[in-house]
Amino acid sequence: MSDINYTPRTHGCHQKSRAARPCNERMARFAQGAHGSHYLYAAVAVALAGAGGICMLLIVRNLQMAKGLPAAGLSINFLPLMNKPDLRGNPGSLASSIPDISLVAPVYNEKECIEDFVREADTELKKLGRPYEIVCADDCSSDGTRETLLKLKADFPCLRVVRLSCNQGQSGAFEAGIQAARGKYIVLIDADMQNDPADIAKLIGGLEGPGRPACAAGRRAKRQDNFVRKVSSKIANRVRIWITGDPIRDTGCSLKAFRAEYARRMKLFRGMHRFFTTLVRMQGGEVVEIDVNHRPRSKGTPKYGQGLGRTFTALRDAFAVRWMKSRGLHYEIEEL
Repeated sequence: MSDINYTPRTHGCHQKSRAARPCNERMARFAQGAHGSHYLYAAVAVALAGAGGICMLLIVRNLQMAKGLPAAGLSINFLPLMNKPDLRGNPGSLASSIPDISLVAPVYNEKECIEDFVREADTELKKLGRPYEIVCADDCSSDGTRETLLKLKADFPCLRVVRLSCNQGQSGAFEAGIQAARGKYIVLIDADMQNDPADIAKLIGGLEGPGRPACAAGRRAKRQDNFVRKVSSKIANRVRIWITGDPIRDTGCSLKAFRAEYARRMKLFRGMHRFFTTLVRMQGGEVVEIDVNHRPRSKGTPKYGQGLGRTFTALRDAFAVRWMKSRGLHYEIEEL
């Protein structure tokens, strides 16, 4: 900014006195410095605002991706499962008896093995001598799985089938099944026959054992997977433990049993099935690990992703869960 000059005017105006000039010059220099400071402060404010905006954008984008929403644009509708009906109270679609155990299985294009799964699961659940149900959550299959399940309902009264309106991935199918389940205990299992239904008894025993934990998580003692799946799971598990602080060693094993109240309170987004035990701990529940059997897949191919790509997805989701843990509300209330 240029210096301010007071130029004498000769058209009837009074000329500034010499005595006033030093004061005026000091005021001008002060004004110049003040304006410079304002520019500096403004630049700092703009930089901070820009950094804050970028941080907020990254947080919103990460949450959107975790929910399965597009990364750009906020004027969008939530996933259909966010406004889900309570299927537990619909007498027209439920059996008359309320089960002790609900076995929930996400199903996506598993026509080759779905009948074998239902038959084996029914056989093992009968051995427990307790009321049970099998809830298959069809993740919008397109290979005839839905038709096969509907035919099986005639032979297995315990079988219930819920179908998602569009494909939501493994977490969405798990959530649909959990919300439809009516049992005191909710057991999660894959329908690809790699999890052994005979281990359900172990998990229920873990829930009813010492301490009565909220979750009994299966741990595959001898994993029967290809090299790529084993390596990617090991990497994902170590990264997850480091970020979330949850010491569960085999969160990739779908075979888990929950007390129903804990399972229904879990806040699920895409990819959250990898963090079920962390979500239970966030509620204050205890988790125990139990060794379970793991079998090679005999029919079909994996439908819910494999390889190192899912490792990077798990890494992103782990940071989202860490943020959820840091912002969670933990308190007790008392009526006075």
